[in-house]
Amino acid sequence: MTATITFNLSIMYFVAANVIAILAYVLTVKYRVRRNQRNLDVLTNAIVQYFRLTGVEVSVNCTSLANDKHFIAFIDSEPMKRFRLSSMIEMSLMDHISTTCDLKLDTVYWRFKIRKGVRDDEYIRDGLASYELEESTLEDFNTASKS
Repeated sequence: MTATITFNLSIMYFVAANVIAILAYVLTVKYRVRRNQRNLDVLTNAIVQYFRLTGVEVSVNCTSLANDKHFIAFIDSEPMKRFRLSSMIEMSLMDHISTTCDLKLDTVYWRFKIRKGVRDDEYIRDGLASYELEESTLEDFNTASKS
């Protein structure tokens, strides 16, 4: 008893084309992920270097939007009086990133770390130190917000 298997050549071509298409798709996705990560690294380093030129140490995290060339930056810094007009710094930073990295920085979010008990900075003395903070209950909040 002998078994013979016949291959239809057109079905083999179809399967081979599908395998090639799937492989091309996987390679394209991997390339986009690597390119996006490389752009994030370049953007993060460029922002850190931009602030180092002015003598400010910052910590930066970046993420990308749906398009690979549009980014959001999260900048952590010590509170400084010169950052009060951060919108002008953001515009200058966005222009710098656009010209040096050919990437578009859409939004910058700032976080100013304030260590508890430290009030030697001019910004804190002038602005934040004048507010007294205390814990309150939700009922107190609701009462205050209604008045």
